[in-house]
Amino acid sequence: MEKYRRQKQRIVFVHKQVERYLRENEEMTIPEALEQLYLTRVAPLSLRMKY
Repeated sequence: MEKYRRQKQRIVFVHKQVERYLRENEEMTIPEALEQLYLTRVAPLSLRMKY
């Protein structure tokens, strides 16, 4: 059950961030918003975890 809850939290986080990016830039597409999320949140985290 805990695993499901964490997954749900991640989904909600991604959804809210993408919506925020789209509100801030009306010309941005969903794939661009997802890429922005990856570049600002996921990639830096993965770099920190390597060391």
